[in-house]
Amino acid sequence: MNIENVVDVQISVSQVVASATRFGHMLIVCPYPRTPGSATVPAVTAYSVASITEEIKTAGFGESDPVYNAVQMLLKAKRLSDIVYIAVRQNTTDSVEDIALTMQRAFDYTSDFWAICPVGLTAPDVQKISEIVETQKTNGSGFALIAGTTSVSDLPITGQPTRSHAMHQTQESDCANIGLAAACLPYAPGEETWQFKSIPGLAEQHLTSSEISAMEENNTGYYAALFGNECSMGGRMCDGEYIDTVRFKDWLVENIARKIVALFIANAKVPYTDDGIAQVQAQIIKALEEGREAGGIADDEIQSDGSTLRGYTVTVPKASDLTSEQRQKRVLEGVTFTARLSGAIHKTVIRGSLTA
Repeated sequence: MNIENVVDVQISVSQVVASATRFGHMLIVCPYPRTPGSATVPAVTAYSVASITEEIKTAGFGESDPVYNAVQMLLKAKRLSDIVYIAVRQNTTDSVEDIALTMQRAFDYTSDFWAICPVGLTAPDVQKISEIVETQKTNGSGFALIAGTTSVSDLPITGQPTRSHAMHQTQESDCANIGLAAACLPYAPGEETWQFKSIPGLAEQHLTSSEISAMEENNTGYYAALFGNECSMGGRMCDGEYIDTVRFKDWLVENIARKIVALFIANAKVPYTDDGIAQVQAQIIKALEEGREAGGIADDEIQSDGSTLRGYTVTVPKASDLTSEQRQKRVLEGVTFTARLSGAIHKTVIRGSLTA
């Protein structure tokens, strides 16, 4: 069932300003094994991270397959998720299937993932996945493509998509996108930034200043050393929005929707009265409080004039202000909230002076 038939949650992110386990899971999309032998190759399946190397070998993958390198990169992460999903592009009699079919099969199998990480696929296939991800939703919120690219000056994904990130890698076998996703997904949405993350197993990318400038211009991520500390840099979607902002927004949409649906199901009915409207408001506040606890929403702050700047506000209408037509349709409208993102500090500007 489409959740938007019951709860329609939309959040816009101003430029001036668990729910589901899926926000910690990734889907790896890869080619069919090169030499599967007699193995049965699952088209899409969930693998236990604890035994994934042996499981993919049983599924027909060998060390020469791109997904093998991806799994080894995943296992080097400091914190690991419990499972990882792998979708395998199927071979037909004389060619390989359209990548759109592979993706549809994955979405039909499960929506329990947020990051989609392709390995061993061509640039046109990655572009097509990006276009699919732009429109694909579950429970009112979306997914994100985290792709690896060896490109420096060219746009790795065209169209400035809002849900695609390109991570530079020296060679395809680096699986930098897998490493970045594995480093960030274990954090709760709102708790993290996708910049300054250590990626075990990924070597520093020795880039020139002009190469770095080109990638920053294209919002391409890269892996560099800062005072001897190797870390991810960039952390933006192709359109310039931060990955953590998109992830937190998705989580918040889904969390609010889940709480409202739970309210409707747990009660004989939620009346179209001030009391019923207050129950809806309370669930939104609960979701926003969880977002604040995770670090995604700013705390209340005291301004220089002594007034309080709220981290969030929730506004609901009075039942008496709603029309009979709205009551007849049983749709509660006029519910709004504003919330300030806590954001993250990526750069500081410091000026000082020394005197004798």
